[in-house]
Amino acid sequence: TGTLTNFSYGENSTLDYEISESEKYTVTVNSKGEVTSIVESSQQSSNSGNNSGQQGNSTGGNGVALSTLTSTNYGDYIDLGQSVVGTSETTDDWRILYNDTTNNVVYAILADYLPNDNAALTTLGLDTYGTYQIYSNTDRATLLGGLNHATAWNSLIPSTLVSCGASVRGAVTAEILMASYNAKHGTSLDYAVSPTLYSNPENDSEGIDSFYLPHLDAYVGYWLATPVDGVSCVWNVDWCGMVNDYCTYGAYRGICPAVSLPSNIQVTNNNGIWSLAE
Repeated sequence: TGTLTNFSYGENSTLDYEISESEKYTVTVNSKGEVTSIVESSQQSSNSGNNSGQQGNSTGGNGVALSTLTSTNYGDYIDLGQSVVGTSETTDDWRILYNDTTNNVVYAILADYLPNDNAALTTLGLDTYGTYQIYSNTDRATLLGGLNHATAWNSLIPSTLVSCGASVRGAVTAEILMASYNAKHGTSLDYAVSPTLYSNPENDSEGIDSFYLPHLDAYVGYWLATPVDGVSCVWNVDWCGMVNDYCTYGAYRGICPAVSLPSNIQVTNNNGIWSLAE
């Protein structure tokens, strides 16, 4: 038994739980009543996932390493210190996508489609349409070359992150997208079968998972940085939430750039949003 104090109500509610003078914890509970983190009060961060989850393990100092994040954190917002999607805030631009333990990087994906007036698009030879959609009037190689350009997209994050080894591409691969979705939802779907990214794979009536298809009312979808074998097509998430290959390089799709962050970068969590530790 213990004492509960300092209850703070919100989408991710928090409370302090004291068992003894030397044993104190901060507990975070999501809107479903699920405990998403239990962190010793001596730690400077808590790990708050969008679902039910585990907490990151402290590496000492000011926070936890990105490497400690799990699939329960996929969809969490992370503040990288630079506004991208058009608001004045820097807390609504990027979301944790996948912890790639093989390559020691954590991917974050843009939380919305990148507007076509962003400077990152100006030198890549890609054609634009409307507010968000891009395509290639030339060939598939032009589209994939633009999406996978090694440096053009780095302007979307602070130069200090680039100097630490972070890098940005114009799209995530189909493999990383599905690894994230499968880990988050406990499925084993292959993008080659053109799955639809439902928020509940067991009940499609609950609709599309808006983390994997942002801005649903824009009816846009986005490119993935993976070519289709044997034909001049590129994998994409269409505006219905299906991973498919039926559109050629000339189709209109948005882009959701992805940043790869070295997994030893330290982060802290404040009210469910991760930020870089000082």
